[in-house]
Amino acid sequence: MIQIAPFYCPNCDGLAFVQRERRLIVDFHRGHWSHHPCRLHNEIPILELDYVKLILASKADDGYPFKYVESGHHRHQEPSQGVVLRLPHQGKLYYQIITTDNGIFEIKFHEDPKLKKGQLIGLPGIKRVGPGRFRVTEWSFLDLPEELGQQIPGEIYRLTLKHPEQQILERHCERLLTHFIRSGTPVLGILPGLIEGEAHCRHILLGHQLNVITALEKVDLPAQVERSFHQITAEQLI
Repeated sequence: MIQIAPFYCPNCDGLAFVQRERRLIVDFHRGHWSHHPCRLHNEIPILELDYVKLILASKADDGYPFKYVESGHHRHQEPSQGVVLRLPHQGKLYYQIITTDNGIFEIKFHEDPKLKKGQLIGLPGIKRVGPGRFRVTEWSFLDLPEELGQQIPGEIYRLTLKHPEQQILERHCERLLTHFIRSGTPVLGILPGLIEGEAHCRHILLGHQLNVITALEKVDLPAQVERSFHQITAEQLI
């Protein structure tokens, strides 16, 4: 049965899960399991970070080096699926699970199912018995799909660069792209813009994880490169 371990991505601070056998980093985005978009942190592959390697090396029975961090919203939906985080111990009757939207819940089964840490379970039948506590009336083991989609961000930003000389514009675009890739999250795409007067134009499309202001400071574009930055919707790309 599949086992996945939760951790907080150091690149975007989002909740993600690592699966040892397939060496996958996944998250649950808009109702689907997807590849987590971050790949690097400070130019190091996330799978090669010390504490992620510690997670990969740990046995489920020993627990995970994981400390829960409460997210910005507290009104989590009733859990429909979750990953087993803690087994019943010291006379406690409840398993602790973490849901894909970073909620922590205690759940009690009619009969002990002998779950292991890291197992992904579905909870189609639950009944609330207290704050953050539920009694399970129906449940099942779940697995990750064989084919995982790519996460499509809900927020898209467009960084527009303009310069009279196309070669100079391309060179500075490449510098920014290199910086973004090294920061851990590749850009979503780059599109040519309409030539306005004597200025050539490029649109760099970015997800919300990227710190554009920091990038512009580090790359230090010359004043001759005109730039603008706007949030857009996916429909504006069509």
